[in-house]
Amino acid sequence: RFCCLCFLYTLIALLCLLLIAAIAACIFYVFYHPKHPTFAVTSIRTTAFNLTTTDPAGFSRLKSHLDFTLTAKNPNKKNIVFVYEPFSAAVEASRGNVDVGNATLPGFTHVAGNTTILRGTVISDPTRDFDSDTVAPLRADLAKKNGFPLTVEVKTMVQVQLGKLKTKRVGIRVTCDGIRGFQPKNATSKTPTPGTTTNAKCKVDLRIKIWKFTF
Repeated sequence: RFCCLCFLYTLIALLCLLLIAAIAACIFYVFYHPKHPTFAVTSIRTTAFNLTTTDPAGFSRLKSHLDFTLTAKNPNKKNIVFVYEPFSAAVEASRGNVDVGNATLPGFTHVAGNTTILRGTVISDPTRDFDSDTVAPLRADLAKKNGFPLTVEVKTMVQVQLGKLKTKRVGIRVTCDGIRGFQPKNATSKTPTPGTTTNAKCKVDLRIKIWKFTF
């Protein structure tokens, strides 16, 4: 009987602790109401974008130079801080997934309510060959007057800090579509040609767990 009573009291104590933890987690969520960071590509400019055929087999090479601006916002009003490691960025032509270039953006600490602007430059690999099927959609887009579609993707690791509480570093991926670039009218000009980002939308893939809540 004594063993049964000990087991019962231990079980009740554990249930009470779980209940207290659940109540504390609910209070935390109601008080802080944590939100994902948001990102947006707010500008893109093209200095060079030339697709040339390199041999009779139909392989092509891309010479590109693009500058883009990525705006990051921490929408949380309470003291929720995102700590980012350096970002790896990649730009692709949306149709056919033609690699336009890569860049590295600096990491930073993102305090609540803050907006941070990052600028990157991507330059293509001039020795990379693309087969005719891969570049066919891009060639068709380059012939149009409304520009060619681009996708910007950035990846990094992020840690969330809430006072002394720190989460493990987790991966975050941001994919931005709806961007259109334009070829410079003068191939020898060094003046960048602005693209359009009015229809750009960014999707943030991030799952952070604080206690029992994932956001």
